[in-house]
Amino acid sequence: MGAAPASTMFDHVYAEPHATVEAERAWFARFQGSFVDEEAHA
Repeated sequence: MGAAPASTMFDHVYAEPHATVEAERAWFARFQGSFVDEEAHA
């Protein structure tokens, strides 16, 4: 079994949706997307 995507760490922070967690999830997605995938560019 492979590792779960890192973004799943935001899935169960609170029982109800929370604006701060959603903002942090969006920031993390942008952060992760800023890395170059070396295998895709080889």
